[in-house]
Amino acid sequence: MPVPWTTRISRAVSRYSQTGPESEDLDRLPGARSRLRAFPNGRGVFRRPSPLVHLGFSHLPMTGFFPLALTLAMIFSAGSEGSSGGSPGPDSDAWGLEQADSLFLAGHPKAALELVEGMLAEDPRDYEALWRAASFAVALGVISEEDRNGGSPGDWYAKAEGFASRGMELRPDRLEARYWEVATLGRQALSAGPAEASELADRIRRGAMEILDRDPNHPGAHNALGRLYYEIMALPGMSRFLGRTFAGGEALGEASWPLAEDHLRRAVELGPDMPLYRLDLARFLVRRGDRAVAREELRRVVVEARDRPSDQAFAAEARKLLREAGG
Repeated sequence: MPVPWTTRISRAVSRYSQTGPESEDLDRLPGARSRLRAFPNGRGVFRRPSPLVHLGFSHLPMTGFFPLALTLAMIFSAGSEGSSGGSPGPDSDAWGLEQADSLFLAGHPKAALELVEGMLAEDPRDYEALWRAASFAVALGVISEEDRNGGSPGDWYAKAEGFASRGMELRPDRLEARYWEVATLGRQALSAGPAEASELADRIRRGAMEILDRDPNHPGAHNALGRLYYEIMALPGMSRFLGRTFAGGEALGEASWPLAEDHLRRAVELGPDMPLYRLDLARFLVRRGDRAVAREELRRVVVEARDRPSDQAFAAEARKLLREAGG
């Protein structure tokens, strides 16, 4: 007889909370607390937290707690930011999704992924579970880049891409799965060889452009394109020339410093509360020699950091960049 889904959730939460914070500690976690749903073991997870993750292409130095803090940065909210689906659809298990989001926010991405995988085993066409599974798998891939005990990054990214592809096929009208495919490709491109990187760059460009065609005010897609063009232009001139000559590719041929700046600035305009976007813009400005404006952006990241782990991680990176930029 199949184990009821609610029982499975309760068991997973109990298992993964054994080494996690007590309910009282969870209650004190800044910026995330709403109502606590308690379980028989006296521990709990958040009920309907604000989902928080953005992965994009920024590769910040990460040690200790920072890998998880950075992967918990921000999942885009609904509407113009287009990556969060808002309220679960009528065919989704809303309670299960809430618990998965809560486990993720509480620092257990693997547990969150296991929960949504369980949901997908029962309903493979649950779109809300699919795009969340893609985002959780990307997070695990980012973490495993710094901690090899967390598995192979490539395996996690392949899994994420599979979930995103299934979501895109199921709901081509929605942007969440498409966005997480772009995020997955961005992470894969960081370690790819020249020919594969060129192919991935074109896929990233096409995905981000498709999102912007449907939602011109999607800050994540602007940030993705800006970072892509920045990374291409930051390559040595000979490398770019050889890449264009032998690998071809639309992204390599199209990239320019003005395009990179336009998209990075647009991301900040559309997502002014996203510290990652300001960090990426500041890196660009430092690279281009506009250190005074870069310092202004970095100071805003520090001053406006909210009292939650991801913001504090970005603030620490901003302080480091400020020192390097003479501020």
